[in-house]
Amino acid sequence: MPLSPYNQHLHDEAKKQQKLCKDWLILLMGQSREKPATKEILRNEAIKRWGVSKGAFDKAWIGAIETTGNHHWYQSSPRRKVRRQDA
Repeated sequence: MPLSPYNQHLHDEAKKQQKLCKDWLILLMGQSREKPATKEILRNEAIKRWGVSKGAFDKAWIGAIETTGNHHWYQSSPRRKVRRQDA
């Protein structure tokens, strides 16, 4: 059953936002072998920029990794230790 014009518009907009997100991730992955931030931070940035859902981000993330061949981005980044400063 075809989508109503309104639902088709929403679907098309969501796909466009997901593509923008994927293109951004491809750019980041191509610039550096190291992740500039954790996946969670990048997801939050994408949600803020394009309003993508968590699921749409995850699809874009996987697509960008497969497109770039940077399979190490599937792995978690090592957590940075926070240094406590004693007063």
